[in-house]
Amino acid sequence: MISMIEKYNFVGKNLDQEEKEKGVGNLQRHFVDNNLFRDKNELKKTKEETSMIETATALINKELITLGLSEVRIPLGQVHLFDREEFKKEQDKWRIGKR
Repeated sequence: MISMIEKYNFVGKNLDQEEKEKGVGNLQRHFVDNNLFRDKNELKKTKEETSMIETATALINKELITLGLSEVRIPLGQVHLFDREEFKKEQDKWRIGKR
């Protein structure tokens, strides 16, 4: 009897562990960079919100260049929007310097 793996040509089935991890990392970055992967409680960004995020990123980069520093890349998928109640519930998880 032929196994399913032998019967079908699965892309990546012959990759070593390092190549598999690199591929998974690339796929995860693609989802984050393209805003395809959201927290279940995160709001979907509107065109206006997306434009505001892109404008803020451009202004940050303009200031960094003025200071002689390298620009940063902030993918839309790394900016998260939550409603007020959800933000309050999750806020303590994100707080770096708790008071």
